[in-house]
Amino acid sequence: MFECMRESKDGVIIEIHVVPGSKSDGFSYDSWEKRLKVRVSSPAVNGKATRGVVAIFSNRFGNCELVSGAKSRKKSLLVRGKNMEEVSEILGSLVN
Repeated sequence: MFECMRESKDGVIIEIHVVPGSKSDGFSYDSWEKRLKVRVSSPAVNGKATRGVVAIFSNRFGNCELVSGAKSRKKSLLVRGKNMEEVSEILGSLVN
């Protein structure tokens, strides 16, 4: 199981580190930071990268929302309606 996740009363919170302006969207896990690295092609301008991250997560996990880090590369996202096992399984299929 990934150490970047924790259970909350509303679902699962995932700690992420955003890499904006990447050539392509993608995921990797940083075991040192204990964060999921999320590469997005959107630039870090006027919240475009943040909106890109939320869109990517919503596409893969369903109901997601930003909990903290709106103006930071380090963010926390809440995945609603899924448990730790379900989120871990989806992340396992996405992480390179």
